[in-house]
Amino acid sequence: MPVGLTAKSTEEDRQNVCGRTNEYFQLLSQAGVRAHLDDRSEYSPGFKFNHWEMKGVPMRIEVGPKDIEKGAFVMAKRNIADPKACKVFGKHDSMVKDVQDMLETIHNELYLGALKDRDDKLAWAGKWEEFSPNLNKGMLVLVPFC
Repeated sequence: MPVGLTAKSTEEDRQNVCGRTNEYFQLLSQAGVRAHLDDRSEYSPGFKFNHWEMKGVPMRIEVGPKDIEKGAFVMAKRNIADPKACKVFGKHDSMVKDVQDMLETIHNELYLGALKDRDDKLAWAGKWEEFSPNLNKGMLVLVPFC
């Protein structure tokens, strides 16, 4: 997603950002990463961020003129609520690998979090007296069948 462009931005900056976002989109698509380039100029970056978060996109990539100067880009992870902690920087030279690694990290964080939530809510009931109290606590109760 192109960011950091204002009314004062030069046409060269706009073309550089547009070119870099298109390049990233093509590289990710060729690497088998499902990607979408949101270059709609009629919407603000905040609107577009919200739009894609509501759709459940796990990560967004932000590219602006200052990022291009640094040879970097920003990856914003959706599974972390803190706006500062969710942003991770990647390098232009290793963009595809950085994105694939971050997607793997997000997957692992989500999976381990779900596994922990499940395990925290799991209870064993060997007797009927143990069943109802655990069920009333909202636990997932394992009971013998026979």
